[in-house]
Amino acid sequence: MITSPFGFPKSSSYQKDGKVYFGFAQPEYKQALEYLNKLYKEKLLDPNYSTLNNDTQNANMMNGKSGVMVGALGGGIGNLMKTMKGKQFSVAGISSLVANKGDKPMCGYYEFPVTGGYAVITNVYIKRRNCNLYMLAIWIPWRIHA
Repeated sequence: MITSPFGFPKSSSYQKDGKVYFGFAQPEYKQALEYLNKLYKEKLLDPNYSTLNNDTQNANMMNGKSGVMVGALGGGIGNLMKTMKGKQFSVAGISSLVANKGDKPMCGYYEFPVTGGYAVITNVYIKRRNCNLYMLAIWIPWRIHA
């Protein structure tokens, strides 16, 4: 969400104007990091944000230490609402951030024809290498998500 105003979706690879980009190598990503650094220096980001587990994040929301989190109504935010029912506590959703009014957010609404990884192995390769199909079926998903 925070990278959206800088023209960078929350993805390592994305397509824009018919071209594929490696997001982390783009200048927009650097601009987003500079902005996050500014927020961190102004103490607007929790210094432990990258190491928080769900329990700590929820506790911080319930005791008022944190005021913003990313989550789903069917998961973390819904659980918070259930836990805090009857207490002075409310949540409100916001859309992804944009730089200018009327811009389309890059996160949450952006089409991603390029994803993290694909595996294409031809029948010829399998026959030449005498591959163990069972092991190949196990290895491909592991390798894509590693």
